[in-house]
Amino acid sequence: RFPGWIETLAWVLPMTHLIPIVRPLTTGQEVGLLEVLGHSAYIAALMGLAFALAYRKLTARMFD
Repeated sequence: RFPGWIETLAWVLPMTHLIPIVRPLTTGQEVGLLEVLGHSAYIAALMGLAFALAYRKLTARMFD
């Protein structure tokens, strides 16, 4: 086990949420629909946040 602050940091990273989606698919295990939806929603929220930040910075640079 890692220290608490490292585990908290790991839960923020997107790879932590991709692994529970991909692992059951590659090993032939049963996939929980709610678990996949929850992890997918988190990944989609991160993508939306990253896009909004990039768009904002790009438009500020281009039209400043």
